[in-house]
Amino acid sequence: MKISDVTRFECTVSNGWEVTHNELLHLSIDEIETITELDPGVEVLDIYFLQDLFQAVNRRERKLLDVGWYPDGDPKGSYVLLLLNECHDRVGHFDWDYPEDEFTTRDYPLLFEKIQAVLSSCSGV
Repeated sequence: MKISDVTRFECTVSNGWEVTHNELLHLSIDEIETITELDPGVEVLDIYFLQDLFQAVNRRERKLLDVGWYPDGDPKGSYVLLLLNECHDRVGHFDWDYPEDEFTTRDYPLLFEKIQAVLSSCSGV
């Protein structure tokens, strides 16, 4: 499979959500060995399975949705989705220690469903 044929995740945003970062691809960890068109020495894991893959913010509800691959670049890792609340005493800072919701999977279609569910509401995953 050519890397240029892999499409980026697209979502419908509502209820005050704004996507601020999106590097999520329709690419399974099981497909990485089939990817072509990469520069010599470049690994798919090093550029597409990272901790910073997707973020959306809802300023009205004071929430942040964060998605990453953990551990970074590890073929045995998983996607982790966190729904965070803004710290009460620090505007624009989110409580990473106590997420409102957390979801872990290696299945990107299921991950995309969960992201869309959160972006369609403010009630978590």
